[in-house]
Amino acid sequence: MHWSQSRLDFDPNMLQTLGVSHVYALPGYSTADWFCNEDTFSMRLDELKRKRQHVERTFPEMQVHAFAYTTCHPEGQTRVPEPYRCQQDIDGNRREGLVCLTDADYTAVVLERFRQIARAGFRRLLLDDDLKDALCFCPQHIRGFAARLRRDISLEDVRFAFRDES
Repeated sequence: MHWSQSRLDFDPNMLQTLGVSHVYALPGYSTADWFCNEDTFSMRLDELKRKRQHVERTFPEMQVHAFAYTTCHPEGQTRVPEPYRCQQDIDGNRREGLVCLTDADYTAVVLERFRQIARAGFRRLLLDDDLKDALCFCPQHIRGFAARLRRDISLEDVRFAFRDES
């Protein structure tokens, strides 16, 4: 099995020539499309569903699946759009291009998009999650670290622990 991670504008003729049998396609044209509004997402998901139907009729040996994000680096877009909260680095600075997964609004939207993908008939979903969120030190994450350790800690405590040379 050969597979390809792609976007909505993938070329099935080229992928067939390359021997690709499974295409995982984002319902959008760029990574930043993951941040589109609900109407646009629904429209792009419908477009991907129609393309999947066409490809699987035309190229019976090729299957089209969905591709999605949990954390998302918005390619071509330097800021996480409102109302979502950015990650923070260990010095307390905003990481403008990365959304924090403790943001309840963002998590709710992502989970609903996964449900929409399933309702659209996609049986497989490739999640791109390169653990960028592991580097978030926002107040919500610090509280989570404290709960896990069962003791009060601050961002300063975390900084000290990461930078301690001993």
